[in-house]
Amino acid sequence: MKRITLLLVFLLVVITSGCGNSDIIHTESSIPDDIEIESVVEVAKNQNEYEETWSYFNLRKEMPSVNWEDYSVLFLGTFESGSCPVIIEEMEVDDENVLSFKYKEYGNCTSDANAITIVMKVERDTIEKVEYVEFQGSKVAIR
Repeated sequence: MKRITLLLVFLLVVITSGCGNSDIIHTESSIPDDIEIESVVEVAKNQNEYEETWSYFNLRKEMPSVNWEDYSVLFLGTFESGSCPVIIEEMEVDDENVLSFKYKEYGNCTSDANAITIVMKVERDTIEKVEYVEFQGSKVAIR
């Protein structure tokens, strides 16, 4: 029984870890005030940028702590259908230094638009080589 439990825990970790260099640390039903329909992507590379970006995205819950030596934080703001939420299954960086995501696929979705911000910590060495982030059909340059 103990071996089966350990095997299930191992499989759960492998299945949910994606490419192993990112981790969703927060989601909240909020988006910056100046965004109407498009998606927005921001990167925080230190605590000050993190706090400013957290505020810009109108996030109200407590900020998770981040080890800034190892990670940067990626903020992804968009709108999602109430029946088909944005669920990121994988993240990858291609040969052209574009970070992109694979999402959970759905069938028919309702046409409502609910604000959502996804906050991910990404290994610093991964985000430093990224020039663009492709998110929800938008390709955004990283500053």
